[in-house]
Amino acid sequence: MMLSRQPNQITPQTYIRKLPYSIMRSIASALDLPGTATNWKDFAQKIPRGIGIAESKYTAHQMRVFEAILNKGNSPTLAIMDDWSTSNATVQDLLDVLHSLELYSLIQMLEGVIQRPPDYQTIVGQPSHMPSTAQSINRPSMYPIQAQPYYSQFRPASMSNLQTPSYMAQPSYQRPIEAQSFSISPMPPSIPERRPVYQRQPTEHESLPVLSLPIENLQLDGSATSYPYSKLCELTSNFSDDLKLGEGAFGSVFKGKLSCPAQTKGGKCTETTEVAIKRLKLDTPEFAQAILEQFKKEVHLISDLQHDNILPLMGYSCDGPELCLVYEFMYNDSLSSNLDACRNGMKILTVSQRLEIGRGSAAGIAYMHDKVVIHRDIKSSNILLDSNMQPRISDFGLIRSTSNTQTSRTSTNTAHPIGTWVYMSPEACKGTVSYAMDVYSFGVVLLELLTGEAVVDESRNPSHLTMYVEESVENDERAIESFFDQHAGIWKPGVGEQLYELSNECLEYKRTKRPIMKKVLARLEELCAMVQLPA
Repeated sequence: MMLSRQPNQITPQTYIRKLPYSIMRSIASALDLPGTATNWKDFAQKIPRGIGIAESKYTAHQMRVFEAILNKGNSPTLAIMDDWSTSNATVQDLLDVLHSLELYSLIQMLEGVIQRPPDYQTIVGQPSHMPSTAQSINRPSMYPIQAQPYYSQFRPASMSNLQTPSYMAQPSYQRPIEAQSFSISPMPPSIPERRPVYQRQPTEHESLPVLSLPIENLQLDGSATSYPYSKLCELTSNFSDDLKLGEGAFGSVFKGKLSCPAQTKGGKCTETTEVAIKRLKLDTPEFAQAILEQFKKEVHLISDLQHDNILPLMGYSCDGPELCLVYEFMYNDSLSSNLDACRNGMKILTVSQRLEIGRGSAAGIAYMHDKVVIHRDIKSSNILLDSNMQPRISDFGLIRSTSNTQTSRTSTNTAHPIGTWVYMSPEACKGTVSYAMDVYSFGVVLLELLTGEAVVDESRNPSHLTMYVEESVENDERAIESFFDQHAGIWKPGVGEQLYELSNECLEYKRTKRPIMKKVLARLEELCAMVQLPA
């Protein structure tokens, strides 16, 4: 009798080189696709150089090699995993990287083929139940220690009833604090007292059970208004899909109309203001506490940032089954979408408008730096435009607060560098955080305003905008004129050249050589004045 061959089981300890090609191909298909929010470059940058080393395994030169593979019609993702596999990377290591990128469809696919043998119970010494992940098992791995959110290192021992965090007191010196709202790592199992009590219960607005956190008695300071959850349900027709503006891994954004009292010559009246309501998802226990921490951070800190070029936090809600944040609605979407519309001939952003957007954005960032806040994720999609096309800096999921005694040159290190790869400064990839990283990211935005080009275009070689322009003008600086976006109209003599020069200064490799944001703002104000002068 012929015995059937038992297929090899895939466990978290399986080397990735032993994964079926069909799985590798599925991952590559998702990451090689041009125009996606997360691609093979982000994947490569998240792979660590070694055990306990946060620095990325792949250098800029190696990234160019992978890009050359793409240009030849082959898969850079397969090439990356093939190279990574020589370091004995495991399936768990792959899962960790996918988790850091929030690629949940790929995680679900991979989890679907993982087998967890019964003897795991013996290994972890918990015969009553199977472990939820293999991270509780001692094994050699690229990630020997479970990643922890950076802010957990500075959290007070007790913060019952969500008191004002101690880091908001701002002593004479304190290490920076970071909060990760939409790049959240699970809470480490070593802090059981910080975990909330989970009670699954349905609500009239949800078909699936939601997470009930002990947040009914939240007492939060700040200038933002507290709204009843029932009020926000009313504003959004019970969070109707018809009013949904967008959705991410940890929250959805809905449009609503808020009635506010106003004073006129004839007396008091009511004004209707359109708002964007971000509803945070709390149905995943391992992420819920981190989302709650970010919620507190945003209400405490961001609500006190009052500037014409910063998206205001109008209010919040914490008395219902989910946490909500209320922002002013921005009618003209993001700078990124506007530049994309210009490329497609659907909109015109003039030279004057672009410089004003740059000036306003610089003013908002400079104000944040004055308030000892580092944004850490400056990019064109996080610069929103109001009804008057004035820019508002938004998305403070990665902010870091610092002591007001620190200077613009002060830096610190984090074990888990985060941010959008194409906008990240060289030192940010190594985990160094300073005000200069915002300056670098803004330099990329200035290049977008000047050229009108997409920051990443797989049809270019190289695809990264800064590298593409740099290599194109390397031997002839006058070639930069060919990059001035003609969709913007006529560039006055010297304006485009000076904008490019300013962008280059912001993109200096050494952070200490970059200008501070106040100087960037002053230069942009001069350029705005040049454009307004008669020809």
